[in-house]
Amino acid sequence: MVEKNNKRLVSILNFNIKKLLVGVCLSTAFLFFSASKTFALSLIFDEETNDFIYDISRPLYNYSQITFDKNKIFIVNDASMNAFVADGNDLFIHTGSIIKADNANELTGVIAHELGHIKGGHIIRGKLKSQSLQKASIASMLVASSLGALTGRADVAMAILLGTQSSSLNSFMSYRVDEERAADEYAMKALHATNQSGQGMLAFMNKINQDNKMSGISENPYFRTHPVTIDRMSFFKNYIKNEKMKLTVNKKFDNVKAKLYAYLNTPKKTYKKYSSSSVASLYAQSIAKMRELKFAESIVIIKKLIQLEPKNPYFYEILAEVYTQQGILTKAENAYRQSLLYKKNSSLIKISLAHNLIEQNKDLSFAIILLKQSIIDLNLSYSWNLLSRAYGLQGDSLNAQYSAAEFSYLIEKPKLSLKQAQNVLENPKITKSLKLKIEDLISRVDEKIKKR
Repeated sequence: MVEKNNKRLVSILNFNIKKLLVGVCLSTAFLFFSASKTFALSLIFDEETNDFIYDISRPLYNYSQITFDKNKIFIVNDASMNAFVADGNDLFIHTGSIIKADNANELTGVIAHELGHIKGGHIIRGKLKSQSLQKASIASMLVASSLGALTGRADVAMAILLGTQSSSLNSFMSYRVDEERAADEYAMKALHATNQSGQGMLAFMNKINQDNKMSGISENPYFRTHPVTIDRMSFFKNYIKNEKMKLTVNKKFDNVKAKLYAYLNTPKKTYKKYSSSSVASLYAQSIAKMRELKFAESIVIIKKLIQLEPKNPYFYEILAEVYTQQGILTKAENAYRQSLLYKKNSSLIKISLAHNLIEQNKDLSFAIILLKQSIIDLNLSYSWNLLSRAYGLQGDSLNAQYSAAEFSYLIEKPKLSLKQAQNVLENPKITKSLKLKIEDLISRVDEKIKKR
């Protein structure tokens, strides 16, 4: 896709997942990651946003006969309107594309276009090496999040805001005009095949075209490599001329946009943009109030949202966040339990509830169950750190040490992990099942040390 030239383009050269930076913690619901100190791939993981992207992407993947894998879809913290695909069929979508889209159909058009590049074999093979990202998945980037626990507050240990650095992607994304046109054609076919209008694609490309014209085409090398020509715009108009599909209103999309905007912009800007009494506006306002530490006002708004949508898990999650930031852990626990009731498979909510229980030193067996369940889906260092604490509070030193060893392994401290694992292995009270786990870990650690 085309993108407006701005200060924070994503650099993906020699991407190294191991060099994560820890920054300022914001919230349990919204997670930020940065790839490395030199090359600034800043990613966001928010379950509500990611689930929405998965839902609208899956039909397009199915039509395209491209294996759908949520671990290959990433949200880039960048305000520009852009998306791109990389070697390994990884799909990257900028937050700017989500926030600036007027409707969900514009976003599906963007995704369909990028799948067109995959189907057409246009990916910059050999330029971006993202295999390490694929293997680890976006969730494993939370290795940095465990360090948030050093603040001593239950609400901040999950959320990491990491700095980005300006760099350039232009030389890697030099798609030719014919490739862009081929991707356009494929996008329209995919949209119509999945009963979606192409109007959103035309509207979104018009926005990009206008943005780039205002910036100055001659000053924007990215625009020259991703040309939005008159011919391409005419193609969109002709293609949708006789279509019968209409754009649809998607309230989930409105909420996702509002949430992203509220976390990524100042409260002042949020209040200006979201000043109405709609659900999306109230959602944005509640987050802005929380970020200003106006907790009482935030809670009033969230409770109004819960009255409007009593089964929305993310409203309870935000409520739990606000209570946690005030240190009211019992009320936060109740809110997390409500959130989990309506989103039973949410690994992040399970982790948040488990952390809450550990902070209260209560229901530790349940906390351990939640953490083990989350690890199956998201193998996070943070979860292992919490698991070690929970076992320690229960007096189970062997499982506490084993969990600590897994934590050390994931935060790139293999020698410490090996030492911790060997201590468990040498203990005469070790069970057969734990011994197998330790031996597997030692094997992984040895392999990691050899590669260094």
